[in-house]
Amino acid sequence: MSSIININSANLLRFSALGLGVFYGYSHKQSLINYVHTRKEERARLHHNDLIEEAKLAYEAQVNREQAVLAKKAGIPTIDNDSYRFDAERYMNFLISQSEEEAAKK
Repeated sequence: MSSIININSANLLRFSALGLGVFYGYSHKQSLINYVHTRKEERARLHHNDLIEEAKLAYEAQVNREQAVLAKKAGIPTIDNDSYRFDAERYMNFLISQSEEEAAKK
């Protein structure tokens, strides 16, 4: 009788361990899938933000290029405020006149 109880106890322990192993494997797989999905969404969001920043920089460069051409025509040598040739007063007067011209056009 004792050996039957030991066999039944051993079988119960085996199947319990099997069930726990299956449960652990399933939950571990789900956590890995969620981790990969989260990383993929984060990477897509970062890529989207990088594209937006790149577009902003390109737009700003285009506007600065157009502004520099207009400033050269007005006699302002440079619009780079780090340059020793930069004249803040002349540049501010130029910007004010540009805004007044735009307001007059509208």
